[in-house]
Amino acid sequence: MGQGRVTMAEYKVVCVERKPAAGHHHVIGVGVIRGRRPLEHMSVKDVRRAIKAKVDRFYTVEAGTGRKVAVTRTKCCGEKTIRSLTDGPVPDNLAALSSCNRLTWYMVK
Repeated sequence: MGQGRVTMAEYKVVCVERKPAAGHHHVIGVGVIRGRRPLEHMSVKDVRRAIKAKVDRFYTVEAGTGRKVAVTRTKCCGEKTIRSLTDGPVPDNLAALSSCNRLTWYMVK
């Protein structure tokens, strides 16, 4: 028997939850879609943990090109958070996403 390779799950981040910080906002949670599954909520802590363990991949989609942009772990103001860097006109696609709210959960289904 050959050794099977474990495939990482891939999650598309479609919305974010934010909390105010000094002059800006920090992402504290995200709405993600995996394949054809319904939208689900994940905390930044859980996303960071999955990225560090190389268990799952998270990405946003760059407007205009449709290119996948990886979500990465980062720190801001001493707080552990996440971001997605791009070469495009919007440097952080994650920060540009709309806020998760009840309407988001219905629109994405």
